[in-house]
Amino acid sequence: MQIGPKPAEFRQFAPDLIDSGQMAASSGSYQIHSEARGPHWIAWVSRDGSGKPERSVILVAETRELAEARAERWAQQTSY
Repeated sequence: MQIGPKPAEFRQFAPDLIDSGQMAASSGSYQIHSEARGPHWIAWVSRDGSGKPERSVILVAETRELAEARAERWAQQTSY
């Protein structure tokens, strides 16, 4: 079950939002990715090296640091 659009699909709904490139931070067996999206940042976790969001989960925050911290907490809570 997918909730919400994937990052590539998200662009079609909001093409005018700022895209400052994709940033990734690696930690253990997962990677945390983040992008600027208009006035906020999104972050997600990928575990298979594809860069796709794990379980289609995307986290939103006011800053990159907050978005990545949320993604880090989510990754630690859902690791199995």
